[in-house]
Amino acid sequence: MNAIEFETVAENGVLKIPDEYQEWYNQSLKVILLTQTLKNTVKKSPSKEEIQAFFASKQLNLQGYKFDREEANAR
Repeated sequence: MNAIEFETVAENGVLKIPDEYQEWYNQSLKVILLTQTLKNTVKKSPSKEEIQAFFASKQLNLQGYKFDREEANAR
């Protein structure tokens, strides 16, 4: 069994074989998928407390603000 290695991005479930490996086109292939995970790319979801703290820090004073639906729809 022959093997090659290259990096690609799956687009809508399709993996593109680079042009330099044209001899592999239309062949029966065995595929093994590996992902690359970098330390800085894995993001954790914010906790409920973090979300509440974020919105608590964004308090707006809307006293005296008058919403005009006609003006908003005119845009």
